[in-house]
Amino acid sequence: ITPGSPTVHVLLCKSLIGVPSSGAPVLEVEESCGGDTVLTCVVTPEPGVQYRSVSWYKVTEGLNPLLTGVIKNNLLKNSSRKYIGFNRTVELLQDGSLSLVLRNITEEDSGKYSCFLSAPLGKQNKEGYISLRVTGCTDEIKTNYLDAVWEVVVRVLWLAVSFLVCFLCWRCVKNVLRGSGPQVKQVLKMDQQKTALETILVTNQSGGETQPTGGKLCQPEDFWV
Repeated sequence: ITPGSPTVHVLLCKSLIGVPSSGAPVLEVEESCGGDTVLTCVVTPEPGVQYRSVSWYKVTEGLNPLLTGVIKNNLLKNSSRKYIGFNRTVELLQDGSLSLVLRNITEEDSGKYSCFLSAPLGKQNKEGYISLRVTGCTDEIKTNYLDAVWEVVVRVLWLAVSFLVCFLCWRCVKNVLRGSGPQVKQVLKMDQQKTALETILVTNQSGGETQPTGGKLCQPEDFWV
């Protein structure tokens, strides 16, 4: 093999990134919605090998599988960081198992996850897959949705009934005032006439003679405007 040949480049690349393992194991688990789950890193580390890091990915399956980074732990520095763009709280168990912890899981957490151990130069990388199925979320979401709809319907009906009662009360008061208007005017007119007669009688009894202007005796109707 001559230097610079394609074969040499391939060998160099493999020595830099490590040799990938074959036959990655797969594990399937089923959990209930709203609970916590621990996804086990189903790989068997090679004894005596100091792996550089462990990374968790969520796999979008299809013709071209897509890996979404979840969290990475630097095993040499014992420091973890979450990948940018993964909007979910996650953590790794601090017991050396490299397991991923997901709390309060939902249906969106269902799917295939990949655990990837990055080996040092000349050693094999290790990769395992675990499939998570979250159950019991559909009925809960449907129930919560129906409860919210019924709450809105009840509030709307209560407002409609309140407006209807207010409208009927307003119409009743309006009709009462409209029907009693002439009667109120008649009572006021009679009170004014009575007051005018009492004034004339009091004046006559005191010895005076009241003579209105023009020589015409004031009639009770003249006091009503």
